[in-house]
Amino acid sequence: RLRREEDLDGAAAAFRKAAALVPIVTGEDSAYSLLAEVELQRRNNAAAIQALKGLVTNDFNNVTAARRLAELLRDTGVDDPAQLEPVYQ
Repeated sequence: RLRREEDLDGAAAAFRKAAALVPIVTGEDSAYSLLAEVELQRRNNAAAIQALKGLVTNDFNNVTAARRLAELLRDTGVDDPAQLEPVYQ
């Protein structure tokens, strides 16, 4: 509801709380996935990266999320092997 009302700050806070409470939920409707979308709308790439990392950690078969994470890391200039390695595993 917060997202529909364009309360992106409220939506981000709600999804962060949901991800902390139930991090193992996976898929497009998971808190991490929705949080990443909201953070991208807010143009907060660093927070979107963290959300996608959480999603990939819990949903390691989610190739779409891994690709999006790799793309964001590349776009933000991240080239640290320690940060990139988990994405490509």
